[in-house]
Amino acid sequence: MNGIDRRTLLAGASLGMAALMAGPAFAARPRLETIALFDTRYADARRFAAAARALGASALPIVHDMVWQWRALGSAQPARLIGLTTGSDQMILAALAMEHGGRIMFEADHDGRGGSVIAHRTRQGPSFATSDDAWAERLASHLLIGRGTSGASHCAPRAADFPGSLRSCLIEFPR
Repeated sequence: MNGIDRRTLLAGASLGMAALMAGPAFAARPRLETIALFDTRYADARRFAAAARALGASALPIVHDMVWQWRALGSAQPARLIGLTTGSDQMILAALAMEHGGRIMFEADHDGRGGSVIAHRTRQGPSFATSDDAWAERLASHLLIGRGTSGASHCAPRAADFPGSLRSCLIEFPR
């Protein structure tokens, strides 16, 4: 026998594994504070993302379907997500986020169907309303630092490429 018993072997293996786990390959990724998701097809959503970026969020365009996008986010570990997307993307995002402990803190509809203006209706969370062209920038500010105009519903001018309706949200994740 070589003088190593089973306990010594297991203790050495445990110490070796602990050293490996402390190394850079297993280091925890830094947690991003906020990721802003946006639909690149629409000017209002792009303006929302630019404003969110200016306020310190990381902007992430939706370039594939929402499930694929969620998988890409999985390793980013955000504290919260904000978004200005189509209703279907937001519905899928909310369902995926809730499966991972996310809580919807704000949700609003931005409806421009049948007219030349967009009506803003808060569904959940602090009320958001504005009546000017900079509504997307004001929405980003409202979601990130709480500086939005209060009110139940106001209308803003509709952009030429506005899809009919968009939905915004703020989802927070446990730390």
